[in-house]
Amino acid sequence: MWPAVAALCGGFILLAWGANRLVFGASAVARALGVPPLLIGLSVVGLGSASPVLLVAVVASWHGNAALALGTAVGSSITNIALVLGAAALVRPLEVNSRLLRWEMPLLLVAMLISLMLMIDFSLDLSDGLMLWSGLLLIMACLLSVGHHSTTADEPMTREFAAEMPPAMPVARALAWLAGGLVMALTAAVLVVWSGIELARMAVISDTVLGLTVIAFGSCLPLLVISITGVLRKEYDIVVGNVLTATMFNLLAVLAVPGMAGPADVDPDLVTYYYPVMMSLAAVVWLMASGGRGAGAGRISRIGGLGVLAIYAGYLLFLYRITLQA
Repeated sequence: MWPAVAALCGGFILLAWGANRLVFGASAVARALGVPPLLIGLSVVGLGSASPVLLVAVVASWHGNAALALGTAVGSSITNIALVLGAAALVRPLEVNSRLLRWEMPLLLVAMLISLMLMIDFSLDLSDGLMLWSGLLLIMACLLSVGHHSTTADEPMTREFAAEMPPAMPVARALAWLAGGLVMALTAAVLVVWSGIELARMAVISDTVLGLTVIAFGSCLPLLVISITGVLRKEYDIVVGNVLTATMFNLLAVLAVPGMAGPADVDPDLVTYYYPVMMSLAAVVWLMASGGRGAGAGRISRIGGLGVLAIYAGYLLFLYRITLQA
């Protein structure tokens, strides 16, 4: 067992580093091409934050393990909302002022409903995958349109993204960082999937539960580190925005992968038990961040962060008990 554990831990470390370099290189390329910071933040950084989950899903689907890919997508979404935002709020209350977040929070719930409707028959195929990607493109187009019509004065995320852009560099150097990060992250994803499957067999747990817990937690570690760093810099809107965008990519881009790789059976427990947990967490965070008056006018306090962390702990305990009964 210990070689598999060491391989899994090493894979997570390499995945975090590779994803970081992937985002750095992609952002640098976009900046060199003159792409506005807000567009880079919403698309490149959002996809980069979800890239560990996406790469794990691609590798798992390539090996015919759709259950692991689907479990990781849903589990990472729950972990993003509960663990990442909860831990960030414990460090420092998250003041939410962005006008863009007034759109992003309800659009996240729309993304959840879209993916739920496509999985309600416990199956995903190519047409479902294409619809998920189409939904992602439409939602991102909506957010970019809102951001384009916002001024710097009323959209704090514009300032925060501009402050986080990598330094200017030649396109060739930026492409080298991008390629190196992609190769490292993809190699790490292969290691994570292999070692995770080995551990699941030894522990006699399902691939779905493995994805919901261990793989989801490890895949979200880069976003957790980025979020804690952002909170310490008082970039509260960008922290919340990164989590919401990464979760949207999980539910639309990542869930599409198993279906596009071939018809994939969906574990009924994902739809029956874990999806309601995810949607409830998203609704609670929306209410806190809106102050009850519409998203973008409130804060996620330390008490609120502790509350969603408690829900996350209860979710893990439920999974543990289900596993013991299996």
